[in-house]
Amino acid sequence: MTLFKNWKYHVFTIIYLVSIIFFLLTFRKLVYKEIYGVAPNSVYLAEWFIVFFLLYIISNLIVFFTEWLSKKNVSLLKSVMIIGGFVLFLHVIFQIVLWPTLLYFNGLIMNIDFSKMDIKSEILEKRLVNYCYFLFITINWLVFIYAYKIYQSKQDELKQKLDTEKNLKEANLNTLKGQINPHFIFNSLNNIRGLVQENPAKSKEMITRISELLRSSLLSGKTNFVTLEQEVETVENFLEISKIQYEDRLHFQLDISPETKSIQIPPMILQMLVENAVKHGISVLKDGGEIDIKTFINNNNFHLVVKNTGSISKNESSTKIGLKNIEERLKLLFDDKATFKLSEANNEVTAEIIINQDHFTI
Repeated sequence: MTLFKNWKYHVFTIIYLVSIIFFLLTFRKLVYKEIYGVAPNSVYLAEWFIVFFLLYIISNLIVFFTEWLSKKNVSLLKSVMIIGGFVLFLHVIFQIVLWPTLLYFNGLIMNIDFSKMDIKSEILEKRLVNYCYFLFITINWLVFIYAYKIYQSKQDELKQKLDTEKNLKEANLNTLKGQINPHFIFNSLNNIRGLVQENPAKSKEMITRISELLRSSLLSGKTNFVTLEQEVETVENFLEISKIQYEDRLHFQLDISPETKSIQIPPMILQMLVENAVKHGISVLKDGGEIDIKTFINNNNFHLVVKNTGSISKNESSTKIGLKNIEERLKLLFDDKATFKLSEANNEVTAEIIINQDHFTI
């Protein structure tokens, strides 16, 4: 919103002009009384209204030209020179046209013929005084306008910077969001095809699980957070489908604390940990192994732990990419309030995500 269209600006303008003109014309009324021996309220009010409307129009013209110049990308120095020249022109018109008119009507109201009085020096002195204090008002107003414009410009720059950072963050998050591996879907469908004749009920269940898994994957691209309960359902579908391929080689166990089920976590992040455990842990072991998933809250921190039989694949670049993906997503969403740890001990790999409880909703 421009300053000219901001109602707060007009309220502030009216209050400012009313107060400053009231003070200056009160002093002016005292001057009339001292010089001419008379200072009727009608003169005072007439000057007050005329000066108020004149300055209100001038202030709006200044704002209008200031904003027009800013849209034209005119430099600050050139803008000040143009506005300064415009103000000087208005003051010249002000002195040539307005004050003689005021003097004429003041004479009619006070029944004084100023043309027959030798008051040229007084009139000149008064005009100089008038010029000075109206110039003072205008300069103050210019300072206010340019201070506001500079502040507004800084706010716009900050908003634009924040919007750019937000858009970049969203773009990075969308890039990093986990998706179901197409090869996993292809292999699963092939495995289900073998079940159709052997176990129609089981194959029907697996098709349903695949559809649910694909739906979760599609929805993950539209949001930055899902409940832990939703994510666990996705992981269960993934593991049940994976068991078709690995049969008795894959076992899993869930230990989900009830108080953590409604916690908001990044979508597909648990699924990525579990997929990594299956691909680089269970699948490379002849006898397979077990995956344990556990969640709990301790010291105001949410813990998500995935353990699997096996060892860390040090030479697998895809493992490093997947884990780096998780770290970057946590950094973008939680800054330094979330950590990711990967460790190995006793032929068991542990991946743990810890998030400060203040950064999500329970």
